[in-house]
Amino acid sequence: MCFGVVALIPQSPGRAFLCGFVAIALLWGILSFLKSSQNEHLLAHKVSLIILKTDSPAFLMLATALLGALVAGLAALTASFIKKRK
Repeated sequence: MCFGVVALIPQSPGRAFLCGFVAIALLWGILSFLKSSQNEHLLAHKVSLIILKTDSPAFLMLATALLGALVAGLAALTASFIKKRK
C-alpha cells in the first residue's frame, strides 16, 4: 500500500520512508491493541510467553507495530527510489 501511494505521489526518499513508517506503525499499533483488548489480552499473554519468553503483551504489540512499520517504510523508500530513477 505504501509502495503504491509513493509511486502515485512522488516524495523524497526520507519523507517517503518516514510517512510509510509512521502511518503503518500507528495503524498496526492501534489495531493490535484494539483486537487484543477485546479478549483481555489473553492470546497476547500466551504468544508473548512463547515468542519473547516474557509475559509482556504490550511489548509484543510494540514489536508487531515496529516490524510492520519497518516493512512499510522500506516499501515506500523503494518506490521513491524507483520513481526518482525514471
